[in-house]
Amino acid sequence: MAKQYVNKLKTDDKVDSVFIVRNKHVRITKNNKSYLAFELVDKSGEIIGRIWDNAEEISMLFKDNDFVRVIGIVESFQNKLQINVKQVQVVAQDKIDIDEFLPTATKDIDLMFDQIVNIIEGMQNKWLKNLLQAVFEVEEYRKLFKKAPASVKMHSYYIGGLLEHTLSVTNMCMEIDKHYKNINKDLLVAGAILHDIGKIYEYEYSHAFDYTDRGRLIGHVVIGTQMVKSKIAEIPQFPAELEMLLEHMLLSHHGQYEWGSPKKPKVLEAVILHYMDDMDAKISGFQEMVEKSQDPDKKWTGRSFMFDNKMLYKDSNIDL
Repeated sequence: MAKQYVNKLKTDDKVDSVFIVRNKHVRITKNNKSYLAFELVDKSGEIIGRIWDNAEEISMLFKDNDFVRVIGIVESFQNKLQINVKQVQVVAQDKIDIDEFLPTATKDIDLMFDQIVNIIEGMQNKWLKNLLQAVFEVEEYRKLFKKAPASVKMHSYYIGGLLEHTLSVTNMCMEIDKHYKNINKDLLVAGAILHDIGKIYEYEYSHAFDYTDRGRLIGHVVIGTQMVKSKIAEIPQFPAELEMLLEHMLLSHHGQYEWGSPKKPKVLEAVILHYMDDMDAKISGFQEMVEKSQDPDKKWTGRSFMFDNKMLYKDSNIDL
């Protein structure tokens, strides 16, 4: 059975293919009839699936992150495609080619990691350099850092996405050092490289992108801070003030309490890190939203959660 990818589906297409299930819920129509709604995901994107009959019974047959064979037909509802599912069946993971379901960074992952290593090698502050080398000498950290996505759905949600985002933020921080004076460059770079390190444990990405229990209960900001502090504890006489400044950068990089930041940035390097992180995430999220827009003939995307549920104009690259 040939794989049918989400981004190739069109209205009235007959579907018989395997997808990953996400966000499964039994819901109620205005007529008080239950139906089953869920997302069907592969490496090209996601599409809503709906089952209108026997919703409660069928809901018991599969769960979130299962691989399922879906038979149905593509329909358009409120200008968005969805699959009216007629049959659904769980498929064993050993029958699956995982590369069909998890998107991967288009850039070379090993090359990007080597660039991070080279940046660390060029640092002047021996304490921060030793710390970063100690972090990435841990085989598990190194392996997961190369594989993890940068988010579940907002931006860079593909294998290698965390590494790509981290390198991008780090490179921007290194460039901004050329424009402003009195920046502690090594502190800024160390914060950029480590700011999202906790995401290697916040997310599940072995066969689907989701949050781990640890990620939901603690979150990457605290997880990453704990990881870094544990490595600092292994370095004799690591300067206490330097540890405090780096810890503040990790705890404040989201910038706002409502964005999950325990502290707001109060150090110059923390302010820079927050804005570079936010800018890279928003630009990447915008571009990915445009790329995944279902109708290439339309100038506007669907509504984006990252941009306050607004539609995004995608046709600004015009010739004058």
